[in-house]
Amino acid sequence: MEDESEILKRYANKTNIGKDETITLASLKQQANKLTEEKKKEQRINFKIYSSDEAGQEKLDLQQYFCALCGKFIIATNIKLEVLPIRATDQAIAVDLQRVFVKHFLIKEGLKNIKREYGMEQQFRWKCHCDITIAYQSIRYDESEKIYEEMHIKRNKQFQGFQVSNKPFLYIINDAIVMEAKDSRLVKEILSKNPDLVY
Repeated sequence: MEDESEILKRYANKTNIGKDETITLASLKQQANKLTEEKKKEQRINFKIYSSDEAGQEKLDLQQYFCALCGKFIIATNIKLEVLPIRATDQAIAVDLQRVFVKHFLIKEGLKNIKREYGMEQQFRWKCHCDITIAYQSIRYDESEKIYEEMHIKRNKQFQGFQVSNKPFLYIINDAIVMEAKDSRLVKEILSKNPDLVY
């Protein structure tokens, strides 16, 4: 929590309170709540891109995606997933990670072998914290970590602190994500049972 004197100074500056006006504890609490809400609104995911080619800084505005079951924030990309190609075999969204920036907050689920017409397909799967499978890749996790280290050295600071990978594709299961947390099944169910709740 912020120091009361800082809140008081900001409150006086924003509302142009004169020296002779009274400031109450209730008005300070209201202002603190208002400032907290403003900060929450400003907490959109924006990252600055740094590269040796650019002298200036530019913002990378990311699209956010949530788990379709629990509503947890799990994926951020620099383009809308809806415009990406769909894999014919299972209708998964094919994300070319050499062209699309992706940051995900998923857990390694493990290897799953799928029998296809052309043979066996290995899927190294990623899941949400609620255990629903969200995505998969075709190369081992340790290979993608090695590739990440190499790409990080090559790109140096372009996406500092984020997983940049050279693995060809990340396949996102089509119905596993939603664009708004309120569209997740869990949130919808809770809101349907408690109509007085506001999300």
